[in-house]
Amino acid sequence: MLHYLVVAHQTTTSTELLQCLSELADFDPETVFTVLVPATPVVHLLAWKEGETNEIARQRAEEARERFVDSGLNVPQAKVGDGSPLIAIGDELRAHPEEYDAVVLSTLPPGVSRWLRLDLQNLVERQFGLPVIHVVAKLDTSHVRNIVVALGGQTGGGARLLGPAIAQALGANYVDRLILQAAAQQLGASVTALHQKEERLPTKGERFRRFLQTAIGHSAPTDEVPAFLTEEYESPVITRGLDLEDAKYIKGLQVVFQDLAARGNVVIVGRGSPIILKEMPNVLKVGLVANRRDCVARIMEREHLTHEEAEKAVIERDKARAYYFKRFFGTDDPDNPEFYHLVINTSDVPVDYAVDLVVQSAKALEEGRLRTVDVGVKGVQ
Repeated sequence: MLHYLVVAHQTTTSTELLQCLSELADFDPETVFTVLVPATPVVHLLAWKEGETNEIARQRAEEARERFVDSGLNVPQAKVGDGSPLIAIGDELRAHPEEYDAVVLSTLPPGVSRWLRLDLQNLVERQFGLPVIHVVAKLDTSHVRNIVVALGGQTGGGARLLGPAIAQALGANYVDRLILQAAAQQLGASVTALHQKEERLPTKGERFRRFLQTAIGHSAPTDEVPAFLTEEYESPVITRGLDLEDAKYIKGLQVVFQDLAARGNVVIVGRGSPIILKEMPNVLKVGLVANRRDCVARIMEREHLTHEEAEKAVIERDKARAYYFKRFFGTDDPDNPEFYHLVINTSDVPVDYAVDLVVQSAKALEEGRLRTVDVGVKGVQ
């Protein structure tokens, strides 16, 4: 008979964990599982609930045990441990030496899971000499399915660093300028390319790309690839002086962003999206700022530039961004906190905490605990 210590918190009732335990039990019907839920502080939870830390952990432990027992597993106990998962595991193993044969560790995906950033799997194996079976479970984000997150901020402020991580945590689609550009360019593809002969259902990613192409098509009735999707701030705004081009530019952005927001479940980066979508109540508006040193360093790494080149790019793009916001939205301050539900300084707030803040705020907006931001700028005509 094998005895497994099952360690989980936000993933205690996940399908992935139940499937793993069921497969282990198939080898030996007498296999025993003990559930251990560390009492993680509420502020560290990605999808948090109101309530005391220990009570939340106790509820999850009991819910997990009931779920496992109902599925035919032998789970005599469900326990709550220390807030630190490593300490909680150590306390349980020392209290019951020679009792357990292995640890089943269930976490959220990489990039979202705090436990993985702590290298918990390797720490447990090294410190306690037990094999660790790692289960990666998806986060249940059904409560934020209709949420749209619009990120804005300085060049190098962290929007394109945080955007994909937020989208992963929410189970949402991610859209920035490069993705819109790729979808727009595909509008010029041949009929053969657009109508593939493969006899299979399109993937979720393919369906979303087709939706993007439809939205972009609404904004560009001609066969041209919309220039507003293929260029950075300084190019379409400063080098084109005709009001007609400006009107097409901002109208195109408005159509694409509103189509995306109406669909929901998406993270949109840049291009004034928090202001363009100011009338839509399901949009969480987040501003990101950072000190100049960090902005330059991020542009250097992302675009493979020298320090001088990156610093010049940051200065020029921020000037163009200021012009863009003044020209289209009538504001001299693109980073005015009144435009956003929250503003995060990514020089001081680590990526994982920033992701947590946004996900928690998305849930609060969905539940009506945040009000719609009243953006005091002129609207898009």
